[in-house]
Amino acid sequence: MKKNIETCRKPTKNWIDRICILCDSSFKVKPYRVKKGHGLYCSQKCLSIANGRKVAATINMKGENNPHWKGGLTQNHYAYKVRDKERHPEHHRARELVAKAKRNGKLIVEPCHKCGATEKVHAHHEDYSKPLEVKWVCPPCHRIEHY
Repeated sequence: MKKNIETCRKPTKNWIDRICILCDSSFKVKPYRVKKGHGLYCSQKCLSIANGRKVAATINMKGENNPHWKGGLTQNHYAYKVRDKERHPEHHRARELVAKAKRNGKLIVEPCHKCGATEKVHAHHEDYSKPLEVKWVCPPCHRIEHY
């Protein structure tokens, strides 16, 4: 039997025996996973192959091999925040003032001014010297604002 990749726990007696629909290997799965329509593949690798994606299990995406690698900067997130605050004090001050105004009810979150979305709307500053003059934009429109 292959190592159960779904969980670190050893299978208990009420787990269900399954056969992977891709590689025909047997594995055990929790009953609720079967009820939800899952538990068809023995591993993430088989699932990825079946869905036509790159096999994430075989690619080492840690450290310098990760495209989002920033030279170990994320190891110490606090140092990154402090350095960002020192580099852009006006941005930090504007964000703090917007957060405070939202808490106090002076600023009310509005729908995105471009597409009208109402979920996860961001405050976008055109000018950081005017911290309470913001445009409300959703994340996709916010990315467009910066490019």
